[in-house]
Amino acid sequence: MKRNRYLFVLGRLLILPSLCSLQNAHADVDCAATEHLSVPQLAQQWQQLRPLRGHFDGASWLAEVDKWQGRKHCVLSALHTKFLKTLPSEQQVLQVMGAADASASPSSPPQLRTPPAACAGAMASTTGLTHTLTTNLAWTWAWYRWRGTHDGVLIYYQQGRLANVFWCLSQE
Repeated sequence: MKRNRYLFVLGRLLILPSLCSLQNAHADVDCAATEHLSVPQLAQQWQQLRPLRGHFDGASWLAEVDKWQGRKHCVLSALHTKFLKTLPSEQQVLQVMGAADASASPSSPPQLRTPPAACAGAMASTTGLTHTLTTNLAWTWAWYRWRGTHDGVLIYYQQGRLANVFWCLSQE
């Protein structure tokens, strides 16, 4: 189904002279190759992509950063999947991802404890998480930007161990 959507989008934006061109145009939006990389390989790619700024950071459009299923999105998606399978410690995630773009814990001032606005939908679908953030003393969340403050990944830790990972999308 996704393939058809991308073909339709590309078909509207580009005049593609042949089916071969159409297949090549689709190849750059396939995350399958990224999913098979090891965590150290993904960490290396993340560190290369993280400082790059694109459209949602006020710079020019940069497909590998801004595009749905662009390289940065694929790397974050693969890390998201691997983290949920292994539930690493907060320290292990920090070694892979580096310092978060934003974070909070119970010791943070109350006005800073709320995750970015793009996370509202993802967190609302998780029963009890909002309650946990206000009553539990052993939580931390860390926000990693994908496209500026527009979209990203929120990692939620409980007692120093990853408890969940949320894709936070503004859905514009």
